[in-house]
Amino acid sequence: MFVKRYIPILFLSFLASVAIFLVGINYGSQVEKANKIFKVILNSTPQPTRVIPTRGPITYSHGLIKECNISFLYPDEMSVKITSSSAELTQETKPIMKLWCWNSGSSDPNKLQLPAGQEKEIIFQNNKINGMQIEDKISSQSSNLYFSTSYLNNTKRMKVIVSTDFFPLLETSFKVE
Repeated sequence: MFVKRYIPILFLSFLASVAIFLVGINYGSQVEKANKIFKVILNSTPQPTRVIPTRGPITYSHGLIKECNISFLYPDEMSVKITSSSAELTQETKPIMKLWCWNSGSSDPNKLQLPAGQEKEIIFQNNKINGMQIEDKISSQSSNLYFSTSYLNNTKRMKVIVSTDFFPLLETSFKVE
């Protein structure tokens, strides 16, 4: 009789403890999910922000080859070696342009052996000149143009090997003084 009276209370206590157990499991799984999220956030190393360097305006210098009476512009970031009858421009040790001149009556002082190239008609300051397009002679990043021409009423000759990237600046700034 004593047991029959407490059976509903024991049964309700058992059901309450099972409910508390299930609620605890549910809460524990939520805490575990939150811990995983926080662990990922706290353990991940932040990626450094990429800083893009800004360049100031490009400045230009005036190159003059006295014996040839030739002048041209070039960016200051290029290194230049100008002699009395030639000029050589390089950028980060890669040649960009070679130009040399001599009197028409004498022979070419620089016997240059050129690799085979594709013949091309080059328009240089509105004059059509037969030249060549040469791959990888000056810069491996672009092709190069080679041409030779007379100027100053045929008293001077010049040869030019120039990167196709630099050719437009040479063409617009080139002057015979």
